[in-house]
Amino acid sequence: MELVLIQAGEFDMGTRESVDELMQLFPDIPAPAEARAWFTWEQGSHRVCITRPFWLGKYPVTVGQFDAFVRATNYRTEAETSGGACRFTGTGLLLDSQLNWRNPGFLQGDDHPVVCVSWNDAQVFCQWLSRQDGNNYRLPTEAEWEYACRAGTVTQWSFGSDPSWLGEYAWYCANSGGTTHPVGQKKPNPWGLYDMHGNVAVYCADRFSKDYYRTSPSDDPLGPLSGEERVLRGAAWLDEVWDTRCGARFWVSSDSRVHDHGFRVARTRCRSEGQVGC
Repeated sequence: MELVLIQAGEFDMGTRESVDELMQLFPDIPAPAEARAWFTWEQGSHRVCITRPFWLGKYPVTVGQFDAFVRATNYRTEAETSGGACRFTGTGLLLDSQLNWRNPGFLQGDDHPVVCVSWNDAQVFCQWLSRQDGNNYRLPTEAEWEYACRAGTVTQWSFGSDPSWLGEYAWYCANSGGTTHPVGQKKPNPWGLYDMHGNVAVYCADRFSKDYYRTSPSDDPLGPLSGEERVLRGAAWLDEVWDTRCGARFWVSSDSRVHDHGFRVARTRCRSEGQVGC
């Protein structure tokens, strides 16, 4: 695991542009009524303080890393025990009993991000990883993810607000060829993190609420205390331009497994390493 130290600090979480402004930025977006609903979830830009430094995976967890976990534990994912994983079709998600992390429906190597794993599977992986060296590995909170994705910027993407540059930083529907790609092939964001705007969407630790931003605490928000869904952030190899923005947010159930969903680990900084608040 290659990790990047993310220092404590403050940032504006959420999208500054209104729903109407976002609709004007993306006039070709299909299903405008549905898009308006998605854009509503990211409204309510507010100041957030990440009070403690933390480590975040430089890349999403790869097939090779997940394979090492499976070999060590004989773990079977939810796709393998509960009927497969989902793939997107022209009309929506379709459960395919043949799909799992070993067979996502396209060719992968050990350096590709693992997919067809659930939020629950990711939790078990983090628990196993924590036992290897005694550190606390976990999924990042939604606030930690967005803070790291923005990397000190306030624009639509960490590289600016011009979508014509997206292909330099992300694998998405226009350049992926319908598959994942080895991690780290595109340019990193200003804090040295790769694949934050594409390749695979990743799970966050938080439960999801459409209105959480309106009541979110300013220091280290952890998400709502109840709810069935979990936050999904970033974008994947099949996503459109508007999905790849820093502020875009979605949700999945904790047992959902899809051929474009993966995860990235965080690690709490040890006391011996020092902690400095913002």
